[in-house]
Amino acid sequence: MPALIHQTSPTKTTIEQLCDTLQEYLPLNMTDTVRSAYQYASVFHTGQVRKSGEQYITHPIEVAMMLARMHMDYQSVVAALLHDVIEDTAAVKEDISKHFGNKIADLVDGVSKLDQLESYSQATKQSHYFHKMVLAMSKDLRVVIIKLTDRLHNMQTIESLTAEKKRRIAIETRDIYAQMALRLGMHNMHDQLNELCFHTLYPWRAKMLHAATAQRIGNHYKLMEHIRGQLIAGLEQAGHKGNVIGREKHLYSIYQKMRHRKIPFYEIMDVLGFRIIVDDIDICYR
Repeated sequence: MPALIHQTSPTKTTIEQLCDTLQEYLPLNMTDTVRSAYQYASVFHTGQVRKSGEQYITHPIEVAMMLARMHMDYQSVVAALLHDVIEDTAAVKEDISKHFGNKIADLVDGVSKLDQLESYSQATKQSHYFHKMVLAMSKDLRVVIIKLTDRLHNMQTIESLTAEKKRRIAIETRDIYAQMALRLGMHNMHDQLNELCFHTLYPWRAKMLHAATAQRIGNHYKLMEHIRGQLIAGLEQAGHKGNVIGREKHLYSIYQKMRHRKIPFYEIMDVLGFRIIVDDIDICYR
């Protein structure tokens, strides 16, 4: 069943865990630069705390870890660790460039400039041209990806904010950042942002829908594995190789279907979904 999303990180990432993840796909000298960036950010964020009371450095390291799990390049990970130092500390772009190079300094500066767009009116930010302006400002697409990941972690840790601020941020995330992720083809990011917004804006509806879905699916893992096994057997019988992935539909997508079709939950049939990935386009259509 789609799990209720708890908007706090269950464990805190350490620099060692981040570097271990990076070493799975990056050479050692690049992870050394990441360590240096962590130390640099830690110094500049000293004394700063989040609304939750946590040390501020916990936020950039979680954003960096998200990017590492996406196998982003080391420059993006370093920029994630540094993404708030220009706006929130005494650090300047020239100093970052001196320590980490012009490319990383440009990424950090780009994210800082996107942060400055928060001052625009809600009507402007919801306009079609705002998305174009953001993409045009971000000469390097990695800037937008870092910003989206930054917003994802902020949504995951939104509970410590006031109700009014949570609602404002959730609406902005749903209407702007989730749509931006969709425009970039980042469907998983789009789904995660929308799911978090749904839980923030409509907590009671999310709780009720979660309970109804749990009752409908029952022992869903066994059911999913059974269906998945049948699909794999069908592929093998036809002489094809493929990867079958089963998943529960997000609560937000179920809720949207109920709203758009104006139907109750018991008329929603597809609470489980399966994706079959094959190597050949012809086989895909077959």
